Amino acid sequence: METKLYRVNIDYEAALGDPQYQKDSEKYQKLCREWEWIFLWCGDADQTLASCRQKKYSEDYLAFVKKMRGFIPAVEYNALKSENWWGKLQNLKLEKTLNSKVFSSNLLKEIGVDIPGCGIAHSAKEAQQILTRDSTSVFKKNLSFSGKGHLFIEDKLKIDAELSRGEMVYNPWFERVSDFSILFRPMGERHHFIQKISNRGNYQGSTYLENQQALADHLKSQLINDNMINWYFEKIDLIYKKVQGLSGIEDPIFGIDSFLYRENETSKVFPMCEINYRRSLNGVLYSLSKTFNSSKSVSAQIYRKSEQKGPSGIIVSPKDNLFTYYLQIA
Repeated sequence: METKLYRVNIDYEAALGDPQYQKDSEKYQKLCREWEWIFLWCGDADQTLASCRQKKYSEDYLAFVKKMRGFIPAVEYNALKSENWWGKLQNLKLEKTLNSKVFSSNLLKEIGVDIPGCGIAHSAKEAQQILTRDSTSVFKKNLSFSGKGHLFIEDKLKIDAELSRGEMVYNPWFERVSDFSILFRPMGERHHFIQKISNRGNYQGSTYLENQQALADHLKSQLINDNMINWYFEKIDLIYKKVQGLSGIEDPIFGIDSFLYRENETSKVFPMCEINYRRSLNGVLYSLSKTFNSSKSVSAQIYRKSEQKGPSGIIVSPKDNLFTYYLQIA
């Protein structure tokens, strides 16, 4: 039987939305090299990682993964052919739609959520008008990964260039209090996470919660009342049904990112800033929680090697990575 090789195409959004995307460019090869190790923790025993690393994984690292999982996917270096693992890139129209921030913005209004100062920009002239009204506005590329497409007033030339290619979503500079997410998996499973997101929208880690009540308790701790919590989960149900209908899949696998913000000393919920219709880093944390048999909360934190020493925890990324992924088990 032919072995199936998988490339961890963490550059998925670029492949969907960047007209200058080149799979074999050093820019994207470097990005994928830094993240492909997650396949060793999440891939199946009969699958093979098509590695784009210039240096092979150490025997000690592979032994550590195998010891914790009981098995490890095979690794093939310099494979000529492979399938996409992070995002399929098969039904491009559907995948572009569901991962689009413009789609998410329109869907919010469709389900009755209209937050002042948020909208879709269509031209550089319109962007200038928006920035004149509110110089703190944040512009987001329609398709981007982990905050890479967040632009501010000082990025005006980049905003204009991006708008020459298509629409962008914008919103005020929110006083964000907490970021959180729901991961949908087969058989109606829902998994809940609190996320750590930088000021520019970069993912820095997550905490995997025990259940929906744990997320509700977190929202209450941030002064969100029961009515608002119920409203949030009702909106999530409507979004799920929309994705279910568009995908034609009874149990679609995807995530919804949301956040809390404070306005005039009042805590409010932004029910959806984006849909991730692909694998996600929260999905990686979910898999790691199963590998390490955690029945309680488990957290991940990501630190670049150039930053201060990271927290205590289990390091699950290779030592020669540019960043370190720390796993912390309660």
